[in-house]
Amino acid sequence: MLDALGSYPVVVGMFAIWGLSLSALLVGWHTAAAAWLSWLLTLWFYFRNPTFTNGGDEVVRLLTLYLAWGYSAISPGRRALTFDGARARAVESQTTMQVHEAWPLRMIQVQICLVYLASGFLKVVGPAWWDGSALPLTLGNHTFSRLGAPDWTWAQPFFAIGGIAIAWWELLFAALMVNKRTRVPALWFGVAMHAGIFVTMSIGIFSVIMIGGYAAFLTPAESRWIVERARGLLRRKREALPSA
Repeated sequence: MLDALGSYPVVVGMFAIWGLSLSALLVGWHTAAAAWLSWLLTLWFYFRNPTFTNGGDEVVRLLTLYLAWGYSAISPGRRALTFDGARARAVESQTTMQVHEAWPLRMIQVQICLVYLASGFLKVVGPAWWDGSALPLTLGNHTFSRLGAPDWTWAQPFFAIGGIAIAWWELLFAALMVNKRTRVPALWFGVAMHAGIFVTMSIGIFSVIMIGGYAAFLTPAESRWIVERARGLLRRKREALPSA
């Protein structure tokens, strides 16, 4: 890297632009440009010092690339849940979203399945996940644990059952997603697991990114239900505010 690009003012400026581009991507404002800029800056920070990165950074690096490809191929009027899409549909007098190609969504789904497949395979073949020692050892690691090193002897049977369940859930995640009966329970299991990781371990943004990635596995009806509930909650919050 050029010395000029490694100077403190430049890094702070790049970080600010990175945050703005990710925020624009989140709300769907100039979506394609925001996605490409997010990916390029994620890539820049990732290779600037890889020793400070973790699995969450790698997932962001890949998913922003898939989003950049997808939003470049999909016209604004067919972009769901974005300001770009809402503005384009208003100009075209459209009230509903059009059907579009599924490959951008499939790329995200496949990537998440591969993450769990690799992780689950390593757990299934590792004896620590079968004898119940993996979870207490992890929770007692001073580098990552938020809890210090408490005595987990009393919870050994629960750790053994939980470790095996997590290992097989990750290994079979893709199969669970294609089955209508197991998809939603499997996603809720993942939300609970990653929420537990977030509360007990300091491993960056990995848990948040993986839970966010679950949106790729929701059906249109489930997505609409979540959006309508969120809008209703915001509307009630606004109505509860005192009038000026």
